[in-house]
Amino acid sequence: MAPPDAPLDTHAILDRVPAAIYRLSPDAIVVYINRSGATIAGYSQDEIVGVPFLVHVADAGDSPAMRAIQQALSAGEGCDWTEVKLRHRDGRIITVRTTFAPLLDAQGELIGFDGISVDVTAEAESKSRLVAMDSLMTLGLFAAGLGHEVATPAASVNLALEQVRRHLEDLASGRRNSQEVLAEAEPTLDDALRSIRDIANIVEHLRVLARGASSRARTPVALADLVAAATSLAGPQLRRRATLEVQLLAHPLLATECAPLTLVLLNLLANAQQALAESPGARHHVKVTSAHNDLEGVTITVSDDGPGIPEEVRAHIFDPFFTTKRDGTGIGLAVSGELVRKMGGRIEVESEVGSGATFRVHIPKERVLAREWRSHGG
Repeated sequence: MAPPDAPLDTHAILDRVPAAIYRLSPDAIVVYINRSGATIAGYSQDEIVGVPFLVHVADAGDSPAMRAIQQALSAGEGCDWTEVKLRHRDGRIITVRTTFAPLLDAQGELIGFDGISVDVTAEAESKSRLVAMDSLMTLGLFAAGLGHEVATPAASVNLALEQVRRHLEDLASGRRNSQEVLAEAEPTLDDALRSIRDIANIVEHLRVLARGASSRARTPVALADLVAAATSLAGPQLRRRATLEVQLLAHPLLATECAPLTLVLLNLLANAQQALAESPGARHHVKVTSAHNDLEGVTITVSDDGPGIPEEVRAHIFDPFFTTKRDGTGIGLAVSGELVRKMGGRIEVESEVGSGATFRVHIPKERVLAREWRSHGG
């Protein structure tokens, strides 16, 4: 056994830490990494040392996390805990949470960076499954109304086609001439085409919702599209209890990572519907608005005039699995808060018992690609 004053074998201890502990040169080349850190990505220490810090990153520079890390390295600054995707030697994509700080000499000159990365793949996969599950559960809440929205235009199409068939039978039998048949068939077909467009619109809104729940979206998104998808899917059920008003004062084009706003808004509308269910018989009001501020970015607000949220509940409303509803899961608002944080934003709630609730989703200006944007010619 070594005496108490024996020198500490730092490297042996670091090799046993179940995380990547590393040092980078000023130009972000790995100059040291502990053994367990190298094996997180399936490599040996010799294979990691001497290569660029970001060489194994899977999402290149197209994610906000990677842009933040690259900017910090270029500026010689530190980076708080940030999640990035790495490509394992066997091809798997793993998620690590990393942080680093600048290393300065006695004169204050940058001589490198010291950092730590922790493998959080299992946690990230659990969150993804939670988002997918919450998306299905939220959509399930509105399934009855959604089915009605599809069934009504589908029935209209069926009726229109039956009428056209009878017109053609009259024409074939000589009971009516072609001009009479065309005069009646044309508006009937116009009605059918409108119904088909209604169905296509619902399908498009479902596609936007699916995109919002996915992490694979790669193109910018229009806020108006996200709001339209959420309110269209939530509207049929919500309108049974409330008047739904949409007032968008800002129509920005947002960065790719804002696509999950559809799911966030749908969750907030679901929360409003559940709150209004506690006031049977009353006709309520739900409002969705947006506003833009050059200094802060975009704010989307969902408000209702329901029973409100007690102070002791507000303190835990975004906690996972916290719910006051008999059939609630407590994951909707927790997932929404996590999704908005990943966009670099935040959710705030204001409420008083008896005076309804207001949720504000703040999206930072860095995610606004264009201040005014009208999609689909809108």
